[in-house]
Amino acid sequence: MPAGPHPCAIHAPAASFGGRRALAGRSRLRGMMKVMGTGTLRERAPTRGGPLGDLLDPATYRAALYVLLALPLGGTVAGLLTAAVVGGLLTLPILVGAAFLLLALWLVVALGEVQRLLLGLLGVQVARPAAAPPAGLLAWLGRTLADPVTYRTLLFHVVQLPLSLLCWVVLGTLLALEVLGLGAPLWAMNSAVPVVWGEWTLRPGPLSVAGLMLAGAGALLVSAGVLSVMGRVWTRLGIALLAPDGDGAARREVIALRRAAGRVALGDDLGVTLADLTEQARQASTAAAVALCAPDGTLRAVSGVPGPLPAPGELQPAPGEASVRALSGGEVLATLPVSLPASAGTLEGGTLRAWYVGGARPGADELAFLLSIADHAGTALHAAQLIERAGARAGELERARLARELHDSVAQALYGITLGAKTARATLERDPARTRQSLDYTIRLAEGGVSEMKALLFSLRPDALEEGGWWPP
Repeated sequence: MPAGPHPCAIHAPAASFGGRRALAGRSRLRGMMKVMGTGTLRERAPTRGGPLGDLLDPATYRAALYVLLALPLGGTVAGLLTAAVVGGLLTLPILVGAAFLLLALWLVVALGEVQRLLLGLLGVQVARPAAAPPAGLLAWLGRTLADPVTYRTLLFHVVQLPLSLLCWVVLGTLLALEVLGLGAPLWAMNSAVPVVWGEWTLRPGPLSVAGLMLAGAGALLVSAGVLSVMGRVWTRLGIALLAPDGDGAARREVIALRRAAGRVALGDDLGVTLADLTEQARQASTAAAVALCAPDGTLRAVSGVPGPLPAPGELQPAPGEASVRALSGGEVLATLPVSLPASAGTLEGGTLRAWYVGGARPGADELAFLLSIADHAGTALHAAQLIERAGARAGELERARLARELHDSVAQALYGITLGAKTARATLERDPARTRQSLDYTIRLAEGGVSEMKALLFSLRPDALEEGGWWPP
């Protein structure tokens, strides 16, 4: 699926290989996410446009629609949960009640997802991380009862009905005032019956009607402001009770960063290190897949099933920036740079890419976590470069040592052999005894040279020499 045409960039300070700058990036990203309204939790910032600002704000009417639906939904939820719990308690002695209680627990979770969808009317997206399906009923029961979100969702169900009823009463009263005020020309001017209030008998005139209409317009403006306040109250209540457990996500991120730091410090094989980093990033985040890509776009390591890769030559985020954009298939792609230090000779270490299923977006904290993982990947790449350079330098030093050894031992022995052979040839006919001495000297030099050469070769490849029989046992 090709990438969609609506990218948005989230800027943060350049991430380094230290924790202090990573925390600074986390704080800056959190602020940018609040401004741009992107992320797993997205809250609409209140607008200000003068006295008519709330009346002209589309969010006010979305809040009105939410309040309109909240009361029937709250009544339905309360009725279903009450029936399931009461039925379970009444039939518990005959073991049927256990099924009703399990049904009540399932309704709490399922209706919580409905509540999260309804919060979209307020501009809030609460996306829970996609979890693997449980192995059985007991596993599901244990995981659901151990999840704090279950109890917060139940509390939201309990609060929704009375709070929405209160909202209906307030808005109903304001609506009645609006109808009476704005409809005054219809019921006051054409009425032949006077309005009696105690000992007073009032006959509305044009001035009274104008005052009533002004009061009705004021009630309309007040209703818009009250709806805006109600929208913010429901928004904060939904985020507080229906949002995923942030502490659990923070713990997973801390554990993943600690394991990533240990893996990088271990200095293991680069491919194994990068694969472990992508696995840690995927498990500790809400991403469906995480991959580390080279600057040319090729995959270095991947965890999960990745989405479409970018086209060659596509603009990459600058160091310290994170690009979050929607793809044409509804997925969301987050791209973060893998930066290398200046001593590496190049600042391009590739990118870290995270794919999210439709409806989920990474939050500010999660982007800061992924930036930290990208930093660890850059550290691993730099360490691999340093090891490669150290190996090359060690090879150069070893070659220089071998050259010195050959010059000091083998080369001198060969020179002595040559000199002894020439002496033997010159004295062969005139002085056989001296020739014999020269040949003995030459043989000793040759044997010493062979021993020196075997010692040098054995220091390089002792296993190969022993297997080939070059070195005596």
